[in-house]
Amino acid sequence: MNDVSFEVMPGQIFGIAGPNGSGKSTLFNLLTGIPFGPDKGEVHFDGRDVSGLPAYKIARAGIVRSFQKDATFESLSARQTVEVAAAYGRPVGWREAGAEADGLLDLMGFPARRRDEPSGSLPIFDKKRLALASGLATKPRLLLLDEPASGLTKPEVESLASLIRTVRRAGVTIMLVEHVLPLLLSVSDTLLVMHHGSVIARGLPDVVFRDPVVVEAYLGRRAPAQ
Repeated sequence: MNDVSFEVMPGQIFGIAGPNGSGKSTLFNLLTGIPFGPDKGEVHFDGRDVSGLPAYKIARAGIVRSFQKDATFESLSARQTVEVAAAYGRPVGWREAGAEADGLLDLMGFPARRRDEPSGSLPIFDKKRLALASGLATKPRLLLLDEPASGLTKPEVESLASLIRTVRRAGVTIMLVEHVLPLLLSVSDTLLVMHHGSVIARGLPDVVFRDPVVVEAYLGRRAPAQ
């Protein structure tokens, strides 16, 4: 990271774009301490410096992330997976956790018929919905989503956009790293673009993607006229 600095306001969907290798997922690592935190600089959340905290304390402070690869307990059912998340760090009984899990799976449109199936056998879009429900079960105030649209069809991406807006309506601020630009542009209030570990643009999504610096970062320099 090269002097990356920005502010995310409560209730925003804050999009992060950039070519492969630009530092987007590394930024999420530094914010959450998973698998490592920053070696300089500070991360402030709700007026508190959390950059020196271990990852589990950052999560309990309200910053929760997803990963590019589906991180599920493959042998647990979908319902059990959300129950585990609901019980994380809180004195919640299993009956209460089960009711909470069903409510969150309902919110994410997760099919009732699949809730007792092993998570590892689920179709990819159901795994995405399960990841969102599990994230919400930890009671985050800031949810970091790392390329949630990876592997989805166009109709599924459109459904995912609706689910992301539903998460925001539930009172959760969202940071979204995504290569599927139609999704990023449709849901983001603010867009930050990274390249080689630096911020090269920030602002309204439709304005940012017309920035010549951003176009060059994605497409490269045009060959000189012959």
